[in-house]
Amino acid sequence: METLTQQTTIRFRVNGHDVQCTEGTTILEVCRASGIRVPTLCNDKHILPLGSCRLCMVEIRGYGMPVAACSTPAIEGMEVLTESDRLTRLRRETLRLILANHPNDCMCCEKAGRCILQELAYQFGVVPPANAPRYDALPVQDDNRDILIDVNKCVRCGRCIAVCRDLVKRDAIVMRTPDGQDETRLMPEGRITLLNERCDYCGECVKTCPVGSILDKKQLGQRKALVALQSNPA
Repeated sequence: METLTQQTTIRFRVNGHDVQCTEGTTILEVCRASGIRVPTLCNDKHILPLGSCRLCMVEIRGYGMPVAACSTPAIEGMEVLTESDRLTRLRRETLRLILANHPNDCMCCEKAGRCILQELAYQFGVVPPANAPRYDALPVQDDNRDILIDVNKCVRCGRCIAVCRDLVKRDAIVMRTPDGQDETRLMPEGRITLLNERCDYCGECVKTCPVGSILDKKQLGQRKALVALQSNPA
């Protein structure tokens, strides 16, 4: 007869409200289950927490510095704040840094209206800095049968790499250094690269990408057609 392992219940507070969960649950998971919004760009429920975007930072009473809610497990009796002036400043600064290295072409982007970065920028009132350094656009990777990758729009969240490696088990997406070497780390100057010989065209990387960096070629132009239809209804 199998012995059932009893799960320990953790009780703590979020924004002054009592919440509970099983031991090992992260703060972000508890917040989402409780309907408490915490911004995040790199989180996908199908993969382990990456903690790369730093947007889900929360404050815990007694802790000197904010922590990433996606990778911090709940502890009995802790008091968590998901909203504060300090957290808002941190999130805005993080978004400004991302937008400073991101093409300002939301109006013509295929992901407009479905882009998490765009949504967060609106939510926190952040616009691309006027003095952002100009950069030379990198070539779009267009040699895959079904998938197009625009590395210029990549925010280096790591979701596509993790999904392809851990969920799909193909390891077809890598982070490549400017000198062409494959890397396992996320780097500010790194470029995601799709290895076509390993790709099985499942589309999971398209689904998980939070911005317009990885697109399904079959869907290109659909947004433009939808806008035209809405502007000129029959």
